[in-house]
Amino acid sequence: MKKVFFALGLLSLALVFSSCSDDDDDKKIAYAELPNTAKDFAVAHFTGESGVSEVKKDNDSYDIYYADYKVEFYIDGEWEGIDGNYKRQNNPVPASVLNLLPVRIIEYVTTHYPQYVIVEVDKERKHSTLVGYEVQLNDPKGTELDFDADGNIISGGNNGDEVIQYSALPDDAKTFLTQHFGGNTGVVSVMKDNDSYDVYYNNYKVEFYISGEWEGVDGNYKGQNNAVPSSVIDLIPAAIKTYVTTQYPGNDIVEVDKEKTNNTLVGYEVQIDDVAKTELDFDANGNFLRVD
Repeated sequence: MKKVFFALGLLSLALVFSSCSDDDDDKKIAYAELPNTAKDFAVAHFTGESGVSEVKKDNDSYDIYYADYKVEFYIDGEWEGIDGNYKRQNNPVPASVLNLLPVRIIEYVTTHYPQYVIVEVDKERKHSTLVGYEVQLNDPKGTELDFDADGNIISGGNNGDEVIQYSALPDDAKTFLTQHFGGNTGVVSVMKDNDSYDVYYNNYKVEFYISGEWEGVDGNYKGQNNAVPSSVIDLIPAAIKTYVTTQYPGNDIVEVDKEKTNNTLVGYEVQIDDVAKTELDFDANGNFLRVD
């Protein structure tokens, strides 16, 4: 029995020391004890000391807790992360903080996830050097995206596509982009899957078959109704343009896609910028088939 009490005593002491250790690692402090850099950031982007529920410090960081946000800082006071979802509230990261990120990150998110917002952002540092960012969106899957320090996409998303460099595109694809869209200038991202490539600009999504042949141009993928460049329209049968201008005068083609069966071109589908977002199907020679 004495051995049992002795063992229980040791266990109690261990729990006490463990509790003390945890308190040392993550302890509450007064807002005034934060580095000035952290307090300046809190004032600039949140409500400063007003509304703070608690401030914590551990060996290498500080955390400020507001009702809607958790704001993290490195031990030197530089901001590390903003979490608007730490209580599952999906609060968007303030625009003033997003303005501190590389613009390519915002372009990528608004291009690929236009209906969602960033609810968490974290800096990634190695040996005190910034190497990248991680952001989380408020989509149902809580998509997380990784970017390098310049804002170039590295990984993430839930569509299974692979992020690649523009230089990895087939030569035919790069030639097409140079002729009709300015090449690499303004490219937000390039994605590859098993049988195609997608190149995203701010205003257009350009699709290619795996061979590098162009497959489609979408000027409406973000609801912007940008007309497909006339130089691309010139590549499809003239009968298509004639039909559209005759039947839908004053409307532009905002999307065009090739239709292939067993690698053979069998037709085209175009969308125009009328209120109904009308889609029209044509055969390979440009003869009208149907309203889709």
